[in-house]
Amino acid sequence: MNFCDLPEYEGDTVWVTASYSGIEEYWGLNGRGCDNLSVELGYRNWFELGDELDSLFSKVHDEYYMYNLKLEVKGVFEKGNYGHLGSNNGLFSVIEFGKVELKRIRLK
Repeated sequence: MNFCDLPEYEGDTVWVTASYSGIEEYWGLNGRGCDNLSVELGYRNWFELGDELDSLFSKVHDEYYMYNLKLEVKGVFEKGNYGHLGSNNGLFSVIEFGKVELKRIRLK
């Protein structure tokens, strides 16, 4: 499904593809063409990600200026103010991670 359509499926379990990026305490999911939608990525136990996913999230957090993650995730969206100072206008609670790719940021 298209990331921009998430608010229409609030409370439903859906698969979505999004980019995960940020800086310092401002992190979120974003989609191409969705300038007004930034979503907090929620996962009930970050300590149980497994080595491969843990390594990818660590890499993007450590080198946020060079990388982001392309995520295919299954979960549930809810509207609201989430993240640092409510900077994200929704929460996507992950049930399952699908494909996760480390992407180098293209400089313009």
